[in-house]
Amino acid sequence: MRKNNTDNSVLLNGFTKPVSTQKKHGATFTPPILADFIAEQMLEFWIPPKEPRPIRIFDPAVGEGELLLSLINRVKQVTSSSIEVYGLDTNENSIRIAKKRINQTGISKCNLLVDDFLEYIAEQYQVDGTLFEGMQFVEYDLLIANPPYVRTQVLGAQRSRFLAKKFELTGRVDLAYAFLVTMPMMLRRDGVAGVITSNRFMTVKAGSSVRKVLRLKYGVRQVLDLGDSNLFNAAVLPAVVILQREPSILKTGFSSVYKAKNGDKTEISALNAVDALKHEGLVSTPIGNYNVRKGYLNAGAGDEVWTLETEESTEWLKTVRANTWKTFGEIGKVRVGIKTCGDNVFIGDWRDVDVDERPELLKPLVTSERASRFHPAMQEFIYEVIYTHEKTEGKRKAVDLLKYPQTAKYLEKYRAQLENRSYVIKAGRQWFEIWVPQDPDAWDKEKLVFRDISEKPLFWMEEPGSVVNGDCYWYQTEYPELLWLALAVGNSWFIEQFYDIRFHNKLYSGRRRFMTQYVEEFPLPDPTLPLCTEIISAAKELYHGSSLEVENKLNHLVGKVFGVSVRIPE
Repeated sequence: MRKNNTDNSVLLNGFTKPVSTQKKHGATFTPPILADFIAEQMLEFWIPPKEPRPIRIFDPAVGEGELLLSLINRVKQVTSSSIEVYGLDTNENSIRIAKKRINQTGISKCNLLVDDFLEYIAEQYQVDGTLFEGMQFVEYDLLIANPPYVRTQVLGAQRSRFLAKKFELTGRVDLAYAFLVTMPMMLRRDGVAGVITSNRFMTVKAGSSVRKVLRLKYGVRQVLDLGDSNLFNAAVLPAVVILQREPSILKTGFSSVYKAKNGDKTEISALNAVDALKHEGLVSTPIGNYNVRKGYLNAGAGDEVWTLETEESTEWLKTVRANTWKTFGEIGKVRVGIKTCGDNVFIGDWRDVDVDERPELLKPLVTSERASRFHPAMQEFIYEVIYTHEKTEGKRKAVDLLKYPQTAKYLEKYRAQLENRSYVIKAGRQWFEIWVPQDPDAWDKEKLVFRDISEKPLFWMEEPGSVVNGDCYWYQTEYPELLWLALAVGNSWFIEQFYDIRFHNKLYSGRRRFMTQYVEEFPLPDPTLPLCTEIISAAKELYHGSSLEVENKLNHLVGKVFGVSVRIPE
């Protein structure tokens, strides 16, 4: 069923999936302990005015007022000036609750309106271009917000395009990104903003335009990655960014807190992630149930990912770069697997189907169930896929279905479902094609396959002839021996440490994202070095059979060839 304009559903991979009210509007209320912490952090960088004047506070996504209440209480502790509060929210009931709570604090003015912040900005200033063309905003002393987190597929294409144009955003636009790049423009020159958002913007390509705007146009004073701390009653990995209107030459503080794994050595017990962050003098030390790291923001020179930098990590990466010959991306290509947008039709277990009924276009399918280190987790393929593409004269095209009568007969039974994939037809494709086939010729070569999300790297070698499914990524290079070297590096302790320092992107339970933008940057040592001959030999030995002794040897060799010490993972 396709999406219509009246229901709360969204088309994902050709199928309708319901969207909850919370997801549609991005509503996630801030817990008091986090609201207090953000207010404290903001006031670390705010200097109360010496002249007698009202302090103006603004929240563009008020909710029930928790952030404003915390900020009001902290401001009262540092100044006797009167306080004026302004705010917007699309939920009338939330505004009513917030007004009642805030008026009880005795402030001089409380002006909360039912309105959409981004639409309010666009309409108020009637801007035809972007919001960065010399516009003048009403100026506030302090801005605080937990803006709605709504991604592209929920926003809809039209609204996404509007936000992208108006707020100079690229890639997959998130509603919170527009808040993040707009709010600091409304600050006084000595004002401070504190914003809660998903930590994704720091480490994924979709957040590159946001990172660039924040780095070039504003002063980023503090970044707090709250990771998998479970401070919210929602599946969100939050971050807090403290901003000022003017760029600063000062280093930006960066702290992160993630849950400690079972077996980590603990030194101090903390009741929650905020308490863990408040402990002073501890760097990269487990605290109770949490691991806390403190350092500085490394934002790069362009739109690079944001990472936590310490003197130790800077020197470590410097040594790695000095011993890097090429990156994975420089000698090969990282791709995601195929996407059929009709898995129930194209993919199945065909092992017990009679030969005279088997579709002729079946190919073995590599799925995440085969995920392991060095070699597949199982010897036989369970699933096969009807692969509907070929290459002729260097160009990919759909097969001539008339040449494959058993395949044609099978697919014809599902023609109505496959034709319902309107986006396939609109793209000028034939009704029986899989949606993302990748390169038909590449399947006949050896390839590394790896899981997108896993705690430990899971890279394994697959034989020629198999097709990789969309729940995995795969990597190929024209040089067979280098594929074995990449296999060794990809599975090493070294790459875990490299990933954590270079990309700083972890999900719940310490899981990492092994996706194209990261794996392309994995380093490779000079393959002509004698150490690399040993590393390749060890990788081949591990492909043919597991051995803890050989794997430990390989890990030490990889660290040695890059010239760095490598920690043994917990």
